[in-house]
Amino acid sequence: MSSESYEWRPLDAFSEGRGSSGKPSLVVLHYTAGNSLDSAIAAMAKRKVSAHYVVGLEGEIVQCVKEEDRAYHAGDAVWNGSSLVNGMSIGIEIVNFGWGREDSLGLYREETVTKEDGTKKKVRVGTTQLASRPPDGRPEWKNHSWAAYAQKQQDAVVRLVLDIQNRNRIGSEALVGHEHVSPGRKQDPGPAFRPVWLALDTAFDAWAKASWPDALMPAFNSSGKVKAVQSHIDRMGLYQGDPDGSWGPKTQAGVEAALKQHAALVPPGLQAKPESALHLSRAFRLVPGYAHERQ
Repeated sequence: MSSESYEWRPLDAFSEGRGSSGKPSLVVLHYTAGNSLDSAIAAMAKRKVSAHYVVGLEGEIVQCVKEEDRAYHAGDAVWNGSSLVNGMSIGIEIVNFGWGREDSLGLYREETVTKEDGTKKKVRVGTTQLASRPPDGRPEWKNHSWAAYAQKQQDAVVRLVLDIQNRNRIGSEALVGHEHVSPGRKQDPGPAFRPVWLALDTAFDAWAKASWPDALMPAFNSSGKVKAVQSHIDRMGLYQGDPDGSWGPKTQAGVEAALKQHAALVPPGLQAKPESALHLSRAFRLVPGYAHERQ
């Protein structure tokens, strides 16, 4: 049960229990690629998929699947060498338009819809909520822009995730996006989510310092933290083999290469050593998990 009370709007697409995965050990964040909470839930119902929670633009939090059950949110995904991502994770959908092209009216995409007579036509869908474009010409911003996450929504995501982490004892190394577990296939929650990642880590550190100090210690769950680092460098193409939680020469070389290749994205001063695994896993979240070139 949740320690907070969330509005309950159940979806039918789920599996009871978690099988061999046991208690959830991962949180996966998504965006809905739309503009409303109601349409997001309706779209999941139509597609026979689901998430445990949906967070609306005004900070509304709706629960659609019980945490002890498997929601169908990750699809073809891998983390820590396992493809049972739905079984091990809690999925959160965040109402956000995602990417589009920018013009004087805001952010938009052209999408094909089917009319009542069965014919198809292209329509413009969009939003006026634009994220600030970074000054350094990052490739994920080439040819398109991204929708901003509203502040009320950011605050709600932080509150929800911290509630989940508290109840399930999930460390911040086990907090990822769909783009990280399905690299090249998914792009959410995208580069506009960067300030939310940072806020999530700040909130976790403040809570853990008072309530779970072991989680911040390098020796605590060290293999889990190293596995998270290995999973990140694996999706970057810088690690060969399944994540095993052991910091060896392959991990050292992969981390050094990742820090060098993505120096503009990760915080300065990080060192390639096992004692830094928690902070490395957080930093590597900021490296996109999708192809930069989109036509």
